[in-house]
Amino acid sequence: ARFGKAYDDAIESMELAVGASIAWDHQEFLAARLTPVFFGSGVNNFGVMEVLNAVVDMSPPPGARIAYTEVNRQREQKTIHPEDKGFSGVVFKVQANMDANHRDRIAFVRVASGRYQPGMKMKVQRTGKELRPTSVVTFMSQRREAVDEAYAGDIIGFTIHGGVQLGDSITDGPALQFTGLPFFAPELFMTVVLKNPLRSKQLQQGLMELGE
Repeated sequence: ARFGKAYDDAIESMELAVGASIAWDHQEFLAARLTPVFFGSGVNNFGVMEVLNAVVDMSPPPGARIAYTEVNRQREQKTIHPEDKGFSGVVFKVQANMDANHRDRIAFVRVASGRYQPGMKMKVQRTGKELRPTSVVTFMSQRREAVDEAYAGDIIGFTIHGGVQLGDSITDGPALQFTGLPFFAPELFMTVVLKNPLRSKQLQQGLMELGE
């Protein structure tokens, strides 16, 4: 009664959208053959909570991941389960300059097993170097919060100063390497000409950071 014809139009549009869509099947969604569609407005904060609740209700729990380890100089496959005690995670994204005031660089890590706690010793398996992030955070939109603990399936951001690349495996001990991340060939986007030969070290450092 309050909205009159606008309400009738909305009901009709909803029926049309539902009728033109395939019926929801959770197993098809988990098999990546079906995608849910939500209607709402982030600007007006309409339907946002429904989307967040759906992510919780529909998303699968963290599953096992395949990794490779070296035993007696032989490469062996190993299955890492979420409930395994040892901490392990994989870097799936590196983002620079998220904070314009500090020119920071954050490595986004998906925890595959175990539990993260502040101060724990971690190692980048590709290089064998110890990882000591200056801060570990989690994100919600533009807001970032310090992480006190994280478990398998969580995504946490390590503030770093280099030495970590896309696809790196990070653990608290076991030597293993996760696989399965796609890599894309870079495209030529600029030619660099060094005007001052005395600045070659700075050029190399800049190119290395750009590559990471």
